[in-house]
Amino acid sequence: MASDAIGNGATPPPPAPPSGDAAKAPPRSDGTASSPDGSGQTPPAPGGPQSQSDRPTVDELAPEAGPQRTIWQSPFVQNMLPFLTSLALHIGIVLLVWATYEGVRQVYTVVKEQIIIPSSTIVENGPVGGLTNPGLGDDPNQAAAQDQFADVPADASGWSNQPSESLESNLAGGGGEVSTDSMIGVGTGGGFGAADKGVGSGDGKGGGPLAPFGVPGGGQGQGPKSQFLGVGGNAVKIVYVCDASGTMFSAIDALRRALNESISALKPIQGFNVIFFRDADVLALQPGGLVMANSDNKRKAFDFIRDVSPAGATNPIPAIEAAFAAKPELVYILTDGFDNVSSYDDVLKTIRRLNPGAKTKVNSILIRTRSDPELERVMKTIASENGGVYRAIAGEEMR
Repeated sequence: MASDAIGNGATPPPPAPPSGDAAKAPPRSDGTASSPDGSGQTPPAPGGPQSQSDRPTVDELAPEAGPQRTIWQSPFVQNMLPFLTSLALHIGIVLLVWATYEGVRQVYTVVKEQIIIPSSTIVENGPVGGLTNPGLGDDPNQAAAQDQFADVPADASGWSNQPSESLESNLAGGGGEVSTDSMIGVGTGGGFGAADKGVGSGDGKGGGPLAPFGVPGGGQGQGPKSQFLGVGGNAVKIVYVCDASGTMFSAIDALRRALNESISALKPIQGFNVIFFRDADVLALQPGGLVMANSDNKRKAFDFIRDVSPAGATNPIPAIEAAFAAKPELVYILTDGFDNVSSYDDVLKTIRRLNPGAKTKVNSILIRTRSDPELERVMKTIASENGGVYRAIAGEEMR
């Protein structure tokens, strides 16, 4: 029948697909099996790895499947990191230069600091203590002396290197007009001294009372000193902090006299202030600072002291704070008691806070009008902790 279909010109049907062993591709000459499609490549087994050509490209992957950037690859960091690095480097260079400059300046800067030595004199009108006659260069450790005139006693109070050419000037000091006030008498040779005290330079070459014989170093004048009710020191900047509460009524006149005497003896190169406390009020000659000890300021101080009247209770803390704000070298604290403070130790704590390292010396003076061991303990501690001197005065002595 097949031959009849072919002979009749009909198209023969396609052959049936092979089955069984006939479906297997004939082996290749190299011993490997041929692929069904004749390409010569064996198709991957089902579930096996894909070929390189079948893997998706990066562009075909989902965005979240792409490579992730670190923070160092972000545009902000890439743009700002060089600037910040350069800025930090330049700041470091500037700080290094500044630190080097300050270090060199500290090494080569000579700091001259007056040594403050509080002293107790107890005897009224006696020597005030401290360091007298600082030597050349204002060195407080070197006493004034001269090596030209050997007959000068060792305890002489003069400070000149040579005597005055005039006996009158030598004995009276300065060439100015004699006055009962502490005035500066300027001599024709440019010297100076207290005209009414007889302890200044004279005319000519500025001679005067001779310094003791010894190692040269004098000629610079007496050192600044102060005395107040039997205690003193050699400070340049001084503050008097005094009680003006109602309990000081019987002692106020004696206190005024003591303040006037102490201020009168100050040198013009010294600065001072007078502060009274009553209740929580602060009455100051010069609020916030010091005044120079010249004649005008001394007269203002005398008027100020005269006009203060005792009243109210006693709270010294605001006055102590005002005193230390002026950065003094020596502070006198006088009181007959601290009646308006919660605790005596509050006064101690205030001074410790204001005077770390006890750079400012504090002399404490107690007017003893009653028995108060705790008050005496606090006043002694104030002086001992701050390099000062403590003195107790009977109330009868201040009347």
